[in-house]
Amino acid sequence: MKNRTTKTPVFKLSKASKKQNSKGTPFPFLPTPNGPQATKKNIPWKSIVAVLLALILGVGMSSCGDTSPKETREYKSLEAQYSQVNTELTNTKRELSETKSSLQTARKKADQWDKEQSAKKAAEEKAAKEEQAKKEQEKQQQEAAAKAAQANAEREKQQKEEAARQAAQQQMQQQQNQQQVPAPQPQQPAPQPQTYSRGSAHRGSFCSGAGSTGQSDRDSSILTCRVAKDGRLRWMN
Repeated sequence: MKNRTTKTPVFKLSKASKKQNSKGTPFPFLPTPNGPQATKKNIPWKSIVAVLLALILGVGMSSCGDTSPKETREYKSLEAQYSQVNTELTNTKRELSETKSSLQTARKKADQWDKEQSAKKAAEEKAAKEEQAKKEQEKQQQEAAAKAAQANAEREKQQKEEAARQAAQQQMQQQQNQQQVPAPQPQQPAPQPQTYSRGSAHRGSFCSGAGSTGQSDRDSSILTCRVAKDGRLRWMN
């Protein structure tokens, strides 16, 4: 950076100042040996203010020309403020990014939770519908079983009534038949064949008079006259 050359401003004294200076007073704005009241009316305040401003400007310009702007306290203060603001901005951006990431994560969790709740609700509704359908089916089956049992009971009752009616009719028919048919006569016992003893007899020989008995001529056994295998009457044990 180029150094700036500072020119010292040249101030011109007014005619009154020159006149005072010619009388032996080098600075007309300073008090005279006779006291401040002797020169109170002759002090040029405008000239004093102008000289002070010129001195201030000259010192400022000389200081600006000799010192780099980056080394001034104002620049360093501004630089420090800028660095602090930049750091805060960086931190704010990082926090904003973290907040956005957290918000996205929270949204994903919320969406997942909503999906899980929807699926759970759908499953509960499906289970409730199935349970209701099962109850209705069981109710229908119970009603059908009750109707079937009632129908069977009525059918059995009708069958019993029909059997009783038929039994009553048969009983009445039998009574009527008994009243119409005369009582049967008692049967007489059939005559028993008469047996006769013929004395001695020979086993296997012909005989007459079925049922007749005789003593065997060989031993003391009793022989009976009856039909043999050949269809004829013979003496047999």
